[in-house]
Amino acid sequence: MSKDIVVILGASDGLGRALGEALSDTYEVIGMARRELETPPPFAYVPAVDVLNVDSLKAAVRGIDKARLWGLVVTAGTASMNHFSAVPEATRRRVMDLNFHGVANAIDVFGKQMMRNKRGRIVTFSTIAVPMLLDGEAVYVASKAAVDAYTKVVAKELADWNITANVIGPGPVETALIAGLSPEMKKALVERMTTKKLTEPADVIAAARYLLSKEAQQVTGQTITLSLATR
Repeated sequence: MSKDIVVILGASDGLGRALGEALSDTYEVIGMARRELETPPPFAYVPAVDVLNVDSLKAAVRGIDKARLWGLVVTAGTASMNHFSAVPEATRRRVMDLNFHGVANAIDVFGKQMMRNKRGRIVTFSTIAVPMLLDGEAVYVASKAAVDAYTKVVAKELADWNITANVIGPGPVETALIAGLSPEMKKALVERMTTKKLTEPADVIAAARYLLSKEAQQVTGQTITLSLATR
């Protein structure tokens, strides 16, 4: 029997790739991203898929067995860490475009196919920086807060089609997004976590695995926050 398909956007590296590798034991994972990879991942991978290019997303849908589409996981994103007064308008627009409009494009294109299938799971990504209102990340926080709110409204609008939509808000994970932080900055951030440690990819994988499962049919419009900040 053929497996259900889970599409992961932003699967070229970081959490997207880790999710693709882990979820391949349960689903037929199809990872997608903009760039070509020298070393292919251990799951199907489609390059030249840009969440800011709706035509490329529509072409990606046409390239899969649409009837088996079950899950959409959108990890594509970027960050900007600086005082708001030092962030140029072009940077604000770039971060908001990729982090919010890119996610909205993906949900629009793949969500419509799920509506035709009358089933599905959507998982998007926010960040612990949203409830923390983390200083130095105003643009990033704003873009991810938009994803959080958008996903929750979409969850209500898709409920009649047996589709759930939820958000994972990880704490800091050792990926390219926090590569620019000094060890001192990372330590200070971790000290504000309830768990007092960085979020591991395995923590994110466990949350995504549950939200994608058939057992999570009553869980929708929720944000699962990892390593909740105390202040």
